[in-house]
Amino acid sequence: MKLVLIKSLKYFLRLLVISILICVQSDAFAQQGMPTFYTYQPHAKGDTLFALNAKTDIYKSADSTSKIIAGCNAGDTLFIFEAGVVNNENYQLPEYYKVKYRSKTGYVKATDLALARFENEINQTTLLMSVESKDNQVYFSFKTYYLNQLTFEMLDSFYVKAFEITLTGNRGLDGIDKIIQIDHYAEACGEGGGIIYYNWTEGEIKYLAHLSDMSDGGDWHSESFVFPQDSGGVEGKVFFAAQSYELRDEEHNWEINTKETRTYNWVDGGFDPPFIRSEDEE
Repeated sequence: MKLVLIKSLKYFLRLLVISILICVQSDAFAQQGMPTFYTYQPHAKGDTLFALNAKTDIYKSADSTSKIIAGCNAGDTLFIFEAGVVNNENYQLPEYYKVKYRSKTGYVKATDLALARFENEINQTTLLMSVESKDNQVYFSFKTYYLNQLTFEMLDSFYVKAFEITLTGNRGLDGIDKIIQIDHYAEACGEGGGIIYYNWTEGEIKYLAHLSDMSDGGDWHSESFVFPQDSGGVEGKVFFAAQSYELRDEEHNWEINTKETRTYNWVDGGFDPPFIRSEDEE
């Protein structure tokens, strides 16, 4: 009986360590040093946001029929002057935010605010990204501008709760300018995280791929890319890897470890063959 208890305790401790490591790994999936955005939380006082539209109006009060006290261009910096308040009855996020713009303080529609602003020095365009929550779905909105003129816009939907945005070079992928990387991660074990990739080329945004990272207790699944300029990368190739661990039977120490690898050619600005995850093939 004593030996059984010791064995069970050792197994429990090992399982606990694995669970903690995987949960930490999920949180660490996002890039360090970038602000974290929470889809269902209002902006806080002092947050830095950006005007989303070529003509973004600032109102005297939280009403679009009130006096317009200032106007700003796409990408102009705005500071949240007062924290937003959530309607607790239906968990509706604020429709307006009180902001400071240069010497003016007024109200801007929440839908006119961008979370992130990036510059593409290759074609002198500005990318603004915003998020809209509706019907338990998250919509990423991308808009690009050249000299305050809208040149491209795209709406894409993903269910995420917390995420970070990173802009990198093309990481060795010929035919594209920049890679937009959205690291989304679970706030608790059992929820999915991962990375969504887009490419930003010649003022347009195109979806590249979505990799997953998930853990539930001792079970976990993780996917990753190695691009040409990454450590171990090869010119003209993108390496994909997926690893999974499953505890099938605790009593008999039945564990299943699986690993999948694929090599994709990078041809004419895209995957060859087209990238597809195993779970999407089933």
